[in-house]
Amino acid sequence: MAQITAVNETILQTKTKEQRKIITEFFLFKSGCGNREMTENEYLSLVKNKYDSLKLKEKALQKLGIDESQVQEIEPVEFVGFSYEDDYFAKGNLTSKYESTWIFFSDTQIYVYSYLFDMTSNSTKERTEEYFYKDVTSFSSSTKSLEIITSQPSGCGSSMNSVKGSIDMAYFSIVVPGDKFNCTMQSNDTTEKIIQGMKQKLREKKNS
Repeated sequence: MAQITAVNETILQTKTKEQRKIITEFFLFKSGCGNREMTENEYLSLVKNKYDSLKLKEKALQKLGIDESQVQEIEPVEFVGFSYEDDYFAKGNLTSKYESTWIFFSDTQIYVYSYLFDMTSNSTKERTEEYFYKDVTSFSSSTKSLEIITSQPSGCGSSMNSVKGSIDMAYFSIVVPGDKFNCTMQSNDTTEKIIQGMKQKLREKKNS
């Protein structure tokens, strides 16, 4: 369960113009206080612009030290979604943190690259993993109900109220003996078909 710390003017001064705008006009918008509210579509557009600028598929190949011609066993897979990791801002099903995970498949190995960025700070998190098919126990998807605490403005002043809630988050997992790799994903029919294809490839490799 993560706690969002109330943001004061001193903290806001350390943010970029866009980060301040997102915090004050989207996540901590104070209705009726003469401020302009950022819409959900406007926020999603900013997230997409940030995501596009990172060119994460190219970054993944570089970080993993592989060429795309080496990983043509099946089409590369990308899972994306908003993250509830550590501290974050939240509004509805949207958070200030967004995660992208690329998975590549060679003849003998699975390569994984995960990148998480925060729309309200300069913090990022990267992770790379490599697995041999023979060592992977399973691919799986799951949904977990998370209890969250968010801070919401109280009137037009600087005081904040803590509000409890819950949200269902979808995850993809690569299970190996003694460890499990988890990443955020969007649960839908397309994603499930992709995971079924990955499971089929894993069965083929383990039975060959």
